[in-house]
Amino acid sequence: MHNFAFAETFLSSDLKFHTQELLISSGGTARELYEAMHVEEMEASLVAGLWFKNDKYLFCWVEPNGEYFCSLYLDFTGKGRLSSFEKDRDYGRGDPIEYITQKPVTGEGKLYPMKWGMDMVVEGALAEFLKKKLYRAPYDKKKKMIRGEQIACSKTQCLVRVKFSKVDPGDGAILLD
Repeated sequence: MHNFAFAETFLSSDLKFHTQELLISSGGTARELYEAMHVEEMEASLVAGLWFKNDKYLFCWVEPNGEYFCSLYLDFTGKGRLSSFEKDRDYGRGDPIEYITQKPVTGEGKLYPMKWGMDMVVEGALAEFLKKKLYRAPYDKKKKMIRGEQIACSKTQCLVRVKFSKVDPGDGAILLD
């Protein structure tokens, strides 16, 4: 088994993949990510009490009831890239037919905080789902893995690498309470 992430500290989170969206639904983990993002917090104009932060690849929000969530979005190229807010303002929520006909894949992942963002490692059904989304990414025969630009999958697990566009002006570390 490959060990993609090298940080010793990790956050465990419930995850859900549906079409192109990966939802981080464990409130404590989503809150840590929300607070670690060094971008402006904004209030949603259409939903009173909904606050959000939007980085290049990570979108996090806190609902009026105090629940935190974060989402990442895969692009539609099949090359193992995340959709960037800078280029795709609605993140391309996914194929409507796939959304209707396929159920979400749920599981748990490990999120490894780094100075520049995070690595997320998933296994099982979540890894299988991601591998299917990498249909145009190159296969590295030597390392026996599919290697996309931000997503790589071995036989048993996948890594999603998320870089923040802005880091703490100090040392840039995500501080876990």
